[in-house]
Amino acid sequence: MKAGPHPQEADRIAALHGLQILDTSKEEEFDELVEIASNICKTPISLISLVDADRQWFKARTGLEADQTSLHESVCAHAILDDEPLIISDTLLDSRTRDNPLVHNEVNMRFYAGVPLKTEQDLPIGTLCVLDTVPRDLDQEQLRALQVLSRQVMARITLRTALERERDLKLQLEQQRDKLLSMNTQLRNTNESKNLFLAMLSHELRNPLSALRNGLSLLDDAGNTDPAPPDMDIRTRNDSRETVQMMHRQCSQLTRLLDDLLDVSRISRGKISLKSSNIALAPVLRDACGTLAGDAATKKVELQLGDVPTGILVHADSVRLLQVIVNLLHNAIRYTPSGGHIRLDARVAEGHVHIRVEDTGQGICSDDLEKVFDLFVQLDNTDLPANHGLGLGLALVHELVNLHGGSVQVESDGPGCGSTFTVSLPLATGPAEPVPSPPVDNTPSTQRAVLDVLVTDDNLDSVTALGRLLERRKHRVRLANSGAEALDAAREKTPDVVLLDIGLPDISGHEVARQLRSDHAGHDMLLIATTGYGQPEDQERSSQAGFDHHLTKPIELAQLDRLMSEFRNRIASASTQID
Repeated sequence: MKAGPHPQEADRIAALHGLQILDTSKEEEFDELVEIASNICKTPISLISLVDADRQWFKARTGLEADQTSLHESVCAHAILDDEPLIISDTLLDSRTRDNPLVHNEVNMRFYAGVPLKTEQDLPIGTLCVLDTVPRDLDQEQLRALQVLSRQVMARITLRTALERERDLKLQLEQQRDKLLSMNTQLRNTNESKNLFLAMLSHELRNPLSALRNGLSLLDDAGNTDPAPPDMDIRTRNDSRETVQMMHRQCSQLTRLLDDLLDVSRISRGKISLKSSNIALAPVLRDACGTLAGDAATKKVELQLGDVPTGILVHADSVRLLQVIVNLLHNAIRYTPSGGHIRLDARVAEGHVHIRVEDTGQGICSDDLEKVFDLFVQLDNTDLPANHGLGLGLALVHELVNLHGGSVQVESDGPGCGSTFTVSLPLATGPAEPVPSPPVDNTPSTQRAVLDVLVTDDNLDSVTALGRLLERRKHRVRLANSGAEALDAAREKTPDVVLLDIGLPDISGHEVARQLRSDHAGHDMLLIATTGYGQPEDQERSSQAGFDHHLTKPIELAQLDRLMSEFRNRIASASTQID
């Protein structure tokens, strides 16, 4: 007779399947337990039988060939319906087993004793049972031993499941680790690709910017030195001058965006280090206002430098601190409408200096105040979408101020109410460190030594404009468009100064510099790298190649003039000492 379902059949089946033991391979520990049961009970057959929904499957067996039977043949399905062991002394006399095929086939089951195997939730999943071919009984010791062994079987199943789950978990963790390592590698590769892209983007954009800047400087020089054509009226002359100034401003804006983009990338990689010293704050604030005075005037915004207590010293990188203030002022100019006011001031309190940039601009919603310093964030409360930037300036301000050990906050009463940005920095301890002044060349221009300058760049527009600017400064200028041309020109006549691009089409600028140093070892030659690559590692490579200076395009002519003046003074001084 087939047994009916257990009262908690669904839960019981779920518990059995959850143990992950069905249809697993033979295991010695279970085989030993059925052998012990068979020996103690003196029976030829012993089984660990697990009762599934439509079969009984034997995890371990002795004295029986089959590894499973149908539920129609399962006496264990009857045994799990009761909490107590099921003992059938003579299967032919019990209505549950008299028609069981195992009683009448070659197994010849005439005796059955089974103890339920129960989970911690008291759900029976099967039995430890013994079978004999003759009617009989178990004595008390045998029954007690069978019960103890059943608990050992269940403990072993539980332990086995725990170990299997631990192995599965470990495997999953290893797979997750491998996946994370793979993702980390992909992210690192993506990040390296991004950094390479940014470097290439910088190079490719700086080259045309350099040509534009040099051309505009050439126009400026021409406007300042050449008389206007007789038929050009004053208005046309003024329009031309204003157009050149406008183009200068736009070139400066593009350069600033490129610098911000690369600085954000360097900060994210921990590649920016500060060159800090005790510096006076007031000159930095004056320089920041002077840098953006033209932008403010063009926008018709009043830019005012307020009270700055004298003698304020901060321990800071003067270049980076200036960058912070310029970015804040530039942001204020961008979002302050024509006729508005911007005020820059500073005050001292509790060992800190608090630098404030206050504007009467569009203001910021309260929900956006915490987001303004996030990278690439664009606020929605602006009426000037065309004036949106890349969302870099304020993020860069935040990171640079943090590097200085300070903090930056923003306040606004909402749209239309203006904004106030406050940078707080600790006051410096100790005196200000002297800032060396650049040497001044007081020699009359008519008496200055003319330098032989070799300018090398594959950008024809840029090299032509720069060459003309240098000629206007009374230098002898030769142009080259490749590394090979530069080396040939230097062999024909040794130059005093070489302005050399790095990314030349045939030979790297670094290799050209090394070759020039080798070919002209006894000559005092000034080598200046003029390149779109401006990362610290790029500057280090230039230094190792033999360059004296590394200028990032578009180069500042004032800086170039200063470097060449210093070189000219040096060789003049050396000549005087020899005489």
